[in-house]
Amino acid sequence: MELIYGTRNPAKAMSMRKMLSGLDLQLGDLCSLEHLPVVEETGSSPLDNAREKAETYYRFTGRPVFACDSGLFIEGLDSELQPGVKIRRLGDKVMNDEEMINHYRELSAELGGRAVAHYRNAIFLILSDDQKRWLMDDTIEETFYLVSKPHSIRVEGFPLNSLSLDIMSGKYFVDLTDEERDSAYTCRNGFRNFFSEAIR
Repeated sequence: MELIYGTRNPAKAMSMRKMLSGLDLQLGDLCSLEHLPVVEETGSSPLDNAREKAETYYRFTGRPVFACDSGLFIEGLDSELQPGVKIRRLGDKVMNDEEMINHYRELSAELGGRAVAHYRNAIFLILSDDQKRWLMDDTIEETFYLVSKPHSIRVEGFPLNSLSLDIMSGKYFVDLTDEERDSAYTCRNGFRNFFSEAIR
């Protein structure tokens, strides 16, 4: 089955292809398309934003498409300071990768230099006008340590990997081998199961 992943982030597209490798799927993306409609992502949850992106890109392409979104929640941080779905936003400003690293480094430092954090992920898939599936539960959630000491390596599109430690190994995400990464990304099986059921 051919599906379009509703993203223009090459790093995210590559990561999803690796996560779903071996399934009967051919994943396209939006990286080479021009004049894409802008999706404001004003939803109050990752699922709201994933739905808005999927529906927008489905109308634009006329082809089966899915979109994902995440919310970041940091243990010990006051509720009004939680990033939630506005991971890249600081007030009205949209942060670039390095600004994100600096902002979250400071947040982690205020929490003692290391805090347990969670990505609450959502996915919305549209196969046709009357075939839609979605998921947002703990099977596709990621838990990790957010730390105040950034790694020197940067991964474009995934800036917080430079501040994220795998809880099991204690390694920075950017230092994980492919095998370790499969174990660290506990959401992998949740995503694979979702698509396995969707393409039956």
